[in-house]
Amino acid sequence: MLRLIVRQYVSGLRESGADKRQMGLNAFWIAYAFFVLPAPYKFYDTGTGAGIYLALAIPMAWCTLESVFCPIRMPKILFLCPMDAQMRQTYIRGTYRFKVVLHTLLGIVGAIVSMAFGNDWLGTLGAACNMLLYSLFGVGVDAAASNQGGEDLDISRWGRIAVRVIGCVLIIILQLIYVSAAVEGGILAQARWEQVLIGCLTALALLFAARYVGYWKTMQEEALFAIREEKL
Repeated sequence: MLRLIVRQYVSGLRESGADKRQMGLNAFWIAYAFFVLPAPYKFYDTGTGAGIYLALAIPMAWCTLESVFCPIRMPKILFLCPMDAQMRQTYIRGTYRFKVVLHTLLGIVGAIVSMAFGNDWLGTLGAACNMLLYSLFGVGVDAAASNQGGEDLDISRWGRIAVRVIGCVLIIILQLIYVSAAVEGGILAQARWEQVLIGCLTALALLFAARYVGYWKTMQEEALFAIREEKL
């Protein structure tokens, strides 16, 4: 199953890269993440600030782009293969876990790189955990409005969207705080009230992440009927 998941993951990236409209949107988000967002904070004014920002921003930007343009969905070919419902559910669950692990590992690598630019151990740990939470929120799942029987699958979709949006905003705020703190020597170098604020924001993000994960069963059912059209 892992081989199938990896193959479909690569296939989705290739198809996304071939879409000119998506390439344009990719360029927009990349420009925003690496030029517009850091500008007010002057992270690029020093080599240390630039290195820390890029180390922490690249994994998050990749998670965002990949999740928006390559959401989890059932490829059409898997409906033509002799694969029962249980195997399809295993594919959906496995793809979600694979993407979360992949993005989290990239975040850990970025956090370790930030340590080389002066981040402390607590800031490094916090940035890595932040990326795990963002991966839980960020991994996209295609939604079908109803199942094949015509019954509504999700009567609380707006609530789910709200939880995801608020959670992502919290994570992005935390990420900017982690970058700013790392430029100044790390979390341990901050004032006590700033450390308390970071702890409170992290706890709030954890609560939203736990609530969002609770929607997973519904999202899995939706993804089973959101078929990706592809060339056979």
